[in-house]
Amino acid sequence: MPLFHDLPIGITEYAIIITSDLAHCTDLAVFVATPHASRRPNFNALTAFFSRNFGNAVTIKINGVESLEGKTPFQKKLAYGSYNYRLRKNLYHDENSVADINSSRVEKNATLRPAHGRIKITSNPSGANVVIEGERESYSTPCTTDVLPSGQYKISISKAKYSTATATVTVSDGAVTPIHVDLAANFAQVTVNSLSGAEIYLNGSKMGNTSYSAELTPGVYDLEARLSCHRTSKRQIEVEANKPQTITLNPTPIYGSLDVISEPMNATITINGKNYGQTPTTIDNLLIGSYQVTLTKDGYGSETASVT
Repeated sequence: MPLFHDLPIGITEYAIIITSDLAHCTDLAVFVATPHASRRPNFNALTAFFSRNFGNAVTIKINGVESLEGKTPFQKKLAYGSYNYRLRKNLYHDENSVADINSSRVEKNATLRPAHGRIKITSNPSGANVVIEGERESYSTPCTTDVLPSGQYKISISKAKYSTATATVTVSDGAVTPIHVDLAANFAQVTVNSLSGAEIYLNGSKMGNTSYSAELTPGVYDLEARLSCHRTSKRQIEVEANKPQTITLNPTPIYGSLDVISEPMNATITINGKNYGQTPTTIDNLLIGSYQVTLTKDGYGSETASVT
């Protein structure tokens, strides 16, 4: 709601300062309306308003008095004279000018120049975290920042398994400043191959069966391949950035021997469905473990036993 205040009649000078912290401020207009019939000709109305939905309070100082204030649209009755005014808004440059009230209508227009800009940040690979020094907000590439006051900023761009990059960027008035960063890989591709069904472990944790591939950051790692009835294959490796490695870990089988005899002799020996000749015999190079041993002979019943 506009506020009106009467000032002493006469030609005098008043300093007018108009300030606000709101966004999207554009034009300032100053008007002098025809005086009321009850007023002297040298006492007119000064109306200050923002033409584009400024919306909230605009503070006007006259001769340093802060109590004369209101909300836009703002109107004030003032005597003829010259008035200095300053329009101020956060993230914009101050606008200073003079309004000479010497007729029934005076209009002055002012456009605030932005004192802010943005930064457009891209990276390879994308999905990197962006931190701007002095700012609470963080971003993920690709991104465009919120409005920032014009000036220099130090930014940090980081992503897991990549070296952190830093850069100094200058934000210019009303501009979007682009910056692209290629992040240096801080890992190496490591592939481990083993026997079919072998379990692959990395630093004591199972990672897969038969084969395993991963991007590992620099450091020392313990690898193992485990397989039933086999001796575990182990290896310690050192990973350096950008130096891929392919590792083969083959557990070694553990063999034993089995003596098979029968009464009567010459019984056919079958172990897990495979023929191993006739009794008596010693079967060498038999992988340790559990087996089903069956003996058969014509004219006799078959016998089956579990052997470990």
